[in-house]
Amino acid sequence: MRFCKRICLCLILCLFPTLTSAKIVFLAAPTRADNASIYVMDDDGSNRTLVYDGKFNPSIYDVHWSPDGQLAFERRGDFYLMNPDGTNLRRLAQIEGLIRDFTFSPDGEQIMFRLEERIDQKAVQSIQILNIHTRKITKIRDIPAGEGAAHLDWSPDGKNVLFATPIVLGGAKLGNSIYIMDASGKNAKELLAPPGGGELNIARWFPRWSPDGTQFVSTQDEYTWEERKPGVISEITKAYRCIICDKAGGTLRKLNVPKQLAASFFAWMDNGKSIVFRGAEYELNEPPPEWGKGPPGHIYKYNLQTNKLVNLTVNMNEKIRFVDWISDDVLPVTPQDKKKVTWGTVKQHGSE
Repeated sequence: MRFCKRICLCLILCLFPTLTSAKIVFLAAPTRADNASIYVMDDDGSNRTLVYDGKFNPSIYDVHWSPDGQLAFERRGDFYLMNPDGTNLRRLAQIEGLIRDFTFSPDGEQIMFRLEERIDQKAVQSIQILNIHTRKITKIRDIPAGEGAAHLDWSPDGKNVLFATPIVLGGAKLGNSIYIMDASGKNAKELLAPPGGGELNIARWFPRWSPDGTQFVSTQDEYTWEERKPGVISEITKAYRCIICDKAGGTLRKLNVPKQLAASFFAWMDNGKSIVFRGAEYELNEPPPEWGKGPPGHIYKYNLQTNKLVNLTVNMNEKIRFVDWISDDVLPVTPQDKKKVTWGTVKQHGSE
């Protein structure tokens, strides 16, 4: 009798689709000029599923998992939430201006974003917070002209936010910086400064907190400015690197990633044991390719214990633009109160 009950339970569970394996979300498009679509897949690269077809919709800039397992994305100034299978799409807020980055508070109650507006014919940037429940938007920091705050990332304890500044051409320092500030937008201070003097420039992008908030990962691109054509100064990359730093900005380790692999959009996996990112291979010691003609990016998983690097989308030819990961214990086991809408499914094994 007990055996029969187990068989019945298994049959019942098989009747309900599960979403617990959908851990990685990313954007992809046939070319850089095309509108991106949203995909989810297992964190081994399998069960790749199209959940939002951007072909007939305005372009999406980036997409994140919310702390409670929903998908959030920005589309031409509008914030949207939807279920991880693409159902129950709803708009959170409509904002005048361009949203360039956003990050969730750890409790999922707020979204912090960088906003660019046109005021008196000038581009004005600020950092603002959207309260998801009240829909109230509050400006917490003005960004002075010539400065910036890219790739915002809210710390797991909710107290701090990391961001990268733009590259400054000329002057005593060569490259850009990683900053940390209070979640209120106050007390911003430099964590990682560009080198002073010399010829090698250092640019650091895409800082991302570890799950325990004690360290963060970022890129560390090394480059020079050289005149390869008469009157044309080009950025010549010497190496693309990935580094992990402590909360004070001290470098803890450099990842064993090929120096021609340009990383972006980091996310920590497996309770901090692995990192996933978008990577594209560029030719070193040459000027960068023209806009839209760069190499296709892929999603890579880096095991921090074994230093093993795996391409999860080796058989995907579309341009991948953004990556985020979530633990499967956050995702719903079965869709509840949802009307199923099928956008399309492509099941592949990315590690083949």
